[in-house]
Amino acid sequence: MAVLVAAGMGLSIFASQVVFEDLAVGQATLELGETFDITAEISPGNGIYAVEILDHQEGMTVYVYVIGPFGSTILTSEVDTNIYQEIFDVDELYEYTLRIESDHAEPVSVMGVIGPEPDAGKTSLGFVSFYVLVVGVIGMIVATVYMIWVRRRSSSS
Repeated sequence: MAVLVAAGMGLSIFASQVVFEDLAVGQATLELGETFDITAEISPGNGIYAVEILDHQEGMTVYVYVIGPFGSTILTSEVDTNIYQEIFDVDELYEYTLRIESDHAEPVSVMGVIGPEPDAGKTSLGFVSFYVLVVGVIGMIVATVYMIWVRRRSSSS
C-alpha cells in the first residue's frame, strides 16, 4: 500500500508538470493603472487563460485582455472574483498576450496563466494519480484496522 501512496504522489507531481509545461505563468503586484503582460505561443485549437487575485477583497476588480494577431483584442473580461478562467478559440499559430490591468487604489497582487488548453490525456493523468493515492491510503487504513482486529482476536483467545 505504501508503494501505491508513493506512486500516487509521484504521478501527481509528474501530472502537474505535464499539464503546466506549455503554459506561461506570471505574477505581479499592480498599482493603479498599471498593466502586466504574459505572452505564450498557442497553436490553432483552444487557448486557455486564468487570473487569480492573490489578495482579493470585496469590490476589487482587475481588467483582463487577451491580445492576438496584429495587436487585436480577442477577449475582454472584468474579474472581481478570487479566481477566473476562460477558454478561447485560436485560429492561427501566434503569440497571444494576456494583459491584466488594475484600477484599484491600493496595490493588487495577481497571477496569470495563458497557453494552449491541456488535452484530455494530460488532465486525466491528474485523476489517475489521485485515484492511485486514494486506493493506497484506503488500503493502508484497511490493513491497519485488520491488523488491530487480528491482534485483539488472538490476544483474547
